[in-house]
Amino acid sequence: MAAQGNSPHIKDQIIQYMNQTLLATLVTVVDGRPVPRLMLFGNDRRGTIWLCARADSELLAEIRHNPVVALSIFREEALLEDIAALSVEGTACVLEGSLDETALAGYDILGRKSPRLGDIPHAGTADQYRLIVINPDLFRFHTWHDHTRGRPPVTLRRKNGVATT
Repeated sequence: MAAQGNSPHIKDQIIQYMNQTLLATLVTVVDGRPVPRLMLFGNDRRGTIWLCARADSELLAEIRHNPVVALSIFREEALLEDIAALSVEGTACVLEGSLDETALAGYDILGRKSPRLGDIPHAGTADQYRLIVINPDLFRFHTWHDHTRGRPPVTLRRKNGVATT
């Protein structure tokens, strides 16, 4: 990923921010209206996002019907100057079927933030859950410091897995 007018290390800063944040607001669209949900998420070093939902969740039907989603990732800080926010737009996919290598990797990623989620495949309850993988197309990262100086968010785009600005 390349950033508009910023250091080449902005991707690392975004991934670190994601690694250190537990929750995101996932937004799906149902009948033309946004439906927000607070979710624990995991991510890999490329920014791919992993979520887990109960197999009977309405969320899964919503994603199957319209896979375009957005996430808002925000972490409260002790000082206003340290606050940053990240929004992500992308395409979600529900992983169906058996516990293959991809699913086990997803549970491992989630387990780094929640041991309970990471233990699902080992507890024999995986059939009660589904993993959701979000392949991001767009990241917007904005710090309070930049906001107070009138700077726009840093925007990173990914098309077909290739970073562009």
